[in-house]
Amino acid sequence: IKVDLPKAQSATNSDESARVIIAIDKNSNIFIDDKLVLENEIAYKISNISPETLIILRSDKSSKFESFIKVIDALKSQNHEKFAISAKVSNE
Repeated sequence: IKVDLPKAQSATNSDESARVIIAIDKNSNIFIDDKLVLENEIAYKISNISPETLIILRSDKSSKFESFIKVIDALKSQNHEKFAISAKVSNE
C-alpha cells in the first residue's frame, strides 16, 4: 500500500518484521497487512491480533485524520495498547 508518510524529527527507522501493519492511504482506505478493511470491521479484525503483537500505524499525510482516530479508537476498544506511529525521518 503506497503511503506518503508525514515527516517527524523524532522518527526512527524500524524493523517491521513480525508485526502487523495498519495503513491508511491518501483516500482514507484502511488496510491491515495490505488487506482492505471496512470501517465497521476494524475492531473485529484487531480483536484477532494478540495484544502482545506490535502494530505499526502508517497514515498517509493526505488522509483524513478522522480515519486515524477510528483506528486508535478500535485499538483502545480492544485493549490493544502496543502500537507505534510510523513517520519519515525529517532532517529539519
